[in-house]
Amino acid sequence: MQRNIDVMRTGIQLKRLISGAGYTVAEVRDYLGLMYPQVIYRWYKGKTLPDIEHFLGLGKLLNRHIDELIVLKEVSKEA
Repeated sequence: MQRNIDVMRTGIQLKRLISGAGYTVAEVRDYLGLMYPQVIYRWYKGKTLPDIEHFLGLGKLLNRHIDELIVLKEVSKEA
């Protein structure tokens, strides 16, 4: 199955939005009820994506629609 989400660029986007809103990793971890901050660092590095509940929580925290958190892969128009 082809992924349509650019995991690396989504991680960069999340880091930019979270930092730009003035939140620390610890604050996001606490808000989302995560046990370890490493989860967030894995998102930032593009190793994993938040699950849908965490995406929704991040959207609420950042006052953003989930579409603003996710970066899609650019699709080549050449076939």
